[in-house]
Amino acid sequence: MPAFRFRLAKVLNLKERLKSMKRLELAKIEGELEGKERALNFWNTKIKNLEVENAGTGKDINEYYNQFEIALVNIDRLEKEIQKLEMEKDRVLNELIEMEKEVKILDKLKEKKRDEFIKESLRKELKFMDEIAQRSRRYE
Repeated sequence: MPAFRFRLAKVLNLKERLKSMKRLELAKIEGELEGKERALNFWNTKIKNLEVENAGTGKDINEYYNQFEIALVNIDRLEKEIQKLEMEKDRVLNELIEMEKEVKILDKLKEKKRDEFIKESLRKELKFMDEIAQRSRRYE
């Protein structure tokens, strides 16, 4: 009996590799996003600390203003980068979902073809056994 061979096995393997690569891309984006969010928290904390430090002292207003302005610029930049990364994450996630659907469809097709192969093999085997039984009856 010949072994089952799925004609789309190479396509299925390729889709699974692409899905793995997409997962890695998603993980990379999530790592970058986490780093940007930590940086954003740092600058937000920096602003709060500046306000607390300057409230009780007579620090130079220009120095306070410059530090505050730098923090606001960094916060604005980080918020834009986070928004961009969130959009990229959504795009990659949607692509990953589509890839998973494609792989699932190919897996189901593979199982269906395997079941058909087994049924056909059993049918052929039964037919062969019937032919042997008929021949042996003829010779008796």
